[in-house]
Amino acid sequence: MRFTTQIGKATDKGASRYGLSNVLVTPQNDAVATDGQILAVSRFDGELAEPAYVADAPATATDLNANYATAWTDAGWATTKRRKNKTDTISSQNGRFPRCNDVLPEVPTDYVQFGIDTELLRNLALSINSNGGKVLQLFVDTSKRHNQRAILAVSGDNIGVIMPTTCDTTAAETYETRRKGLEYLNESIKTVNERIMTAVDSSN
Repeated sequence: MRFTTQIGKATDKGASRYGLSNVLVTPQNDAVATDGQILAVSRFDGELAEPAYVADAPATATDLNANYATAWTDAGWATTKRRKNKTDTISSQNGRFPRCNDVLPEVPTDYVQFGIDTELLRNLALSINSNGGKVLQLFVDTSKRHNQRAILAVSGDNIGVIMPTTCDTTAAETYETRRKGLEYLNESIKTVNERIMTAVDSSN
């Protein structure tokens, strides 16, 4: 399989919960990752017979060139967890992951849409964040519903401005269509978790 985005950036490699440190891949060609603060869903190329987790999904542009031949198998999970002496921690995590349908909100009926160039936003953040700060406060004037209204940024005593890009008017429709199409994920997560627990139990 080949990933089309750096979806590994949405995982938490330091987490002991496999749902946070790995990427869920499904036969529907959806890849899902979360670190507990952000959640990303993207497409991947390839065929998969059943849902599984993938370790070390791409987190850099270079990683996108890699070909992930197979997802982690049951035996792989059991071996890895046994080697790390964590076989006794898997079962205690069962059922703690939130339902995807509860995490992904519906598009509100009243909203203002704007696009932001992510590279420009990153440069702005580096320009005004001081002392290692990582948070920007963004302010958008909603009285003018068009995409040429400047977006204000504040970080401590530093300020900046970024102009939005041209909006794709179908973005809200795309989001809602994809969100509804992901309802099957809850069953996929349940299936792969049961497989992992079974593999770990059999390895003990």
